[in-house]
Amino acid sequence: NHAQERLLDGTVLVDLPRPSVLITDAYTALDRQLTGGKRAREGMLIDEVMRTVSRGGNVLLPVDSTGRVFELMAVLDAYWTQHNLKQYTLAFLSPESRSIVDMAASQVEWLSKHVSQMFVHSRKNVFHFQHLQRCSSRKELSRLVQPQVVLASG
Repeated sequence: NHAQERLLDGTVLVDLPRPSVLITDAYTALDRQLTGGKRAREGMLIDEVMRTVSRGGNVLLPVDSTGRVFELMAVLDAYWTQHNLKQYTLAFLSPESRSIVDMAASQVEWLSKHVSQMFVHSRKNVFHFQHLQRCSSRKELSRLVQPQVVLASG
């Protein structure tokens, strides 16, 4: 993780021995110039999601069950909470959806200082989502209200 994220601190390379060659990804090197940065990207995603569900469509976001999926869950659940979007389903579909989120919720000490301090002071765990439904099968998902925004893994 190169930069500060919502849930994770950025990488600190101070304690590593000086390498002869350091290869990192440059995927987000021009991000701010091209898309306006993380907040702008999140805004574009939310705009497209809301445009789709408001027209009765469903949104499928294929995700890896680690790392960035938690950022997406946090962003979308916060938006659902802020705008009280009970008419649309927000779901995480994975055979291990419950254990993945439960495991993350049990390890908040590994998250950013801000998130850790929030937990220490208010006992608010960022992984106790208010609107995100965890589904282990498509059958479970089919029982939920449509339109749906589904983060799917595995």
